[in-house]
Amino acid sequence: MKKKFVVAIILGLLILSLVACSTSTQKEDTVKNDLSKNTEVNKNSDNSVDSTKESNQNNDTSSEKFYVEKGITIEKDKPLPNFVLEGLDGSIIDLSKYKGEYVILNFWATWCKYCKTEMPDLEEFQKNHEDFTLIAINVDEPKDIVKKYIEDGGYTFEVALDKGGNVAKEYGISAYPTSYFLDKDGKLIGVVQGMMTKDGLNDVYDYINKNY
Repeated sequence: MKKKFVVAIILGLLILSLVACSTSTQKEDTVKNDLSKNTEVNKNSDNSVDSTKESNQNNDTSSEKFYVEKGITIEKDKPLPNFVLEGLDGSIIDLSKYKGEYVILNFWATWCKYCKTEMPDLEEFQKNHEDFTLIAINVDEPKDIVKKYIEDGGYTFEVALDKGGNVAKEYGISAYPTSYFLDKDGKLIGVVQGMMTKDGLNDVYDYINKNY
């Protein structure tokens, strides 16, 4: 009887230990998954996504791949396509000129309610993290509409005008907002599709600070 009681105590302690380990790593895994997960824009609406993509991703140990839109693959730790766009203030925004800085490319539109919700948090993040540069890329809207929107919101981050939406197409954007995080060499850290929150931005910052 005493022997069975001791065994039961040992099993109980093992179970508690496993639960504690699982709980302590849950937040870190969530942050990593949020930034590094496979972001397929058409996953829910298009069930015909090529299954070989998932197979190749699972077998590829050299890098992570982000299937942003069917047929468009962007690889982690690889340079993103360069672009040169007109800034809202008339300046020229050349992505290659931002080497040496962490960059957030946020694709958005004035009619997007989730873009409107996240922008104050993006503005605050930009002000509080001088080592990050936020470039808000408006996709194919008239300059005067974008200018009024930015001025009404009191935003100070850089705004680029993607007239014709060519950069958005090259980057595989088909949902707003979508954010790309680049390291100081212009290489992709990760993609976040959907609205960013203040806590989410802070989690991403901690992840990048720890791993880059």
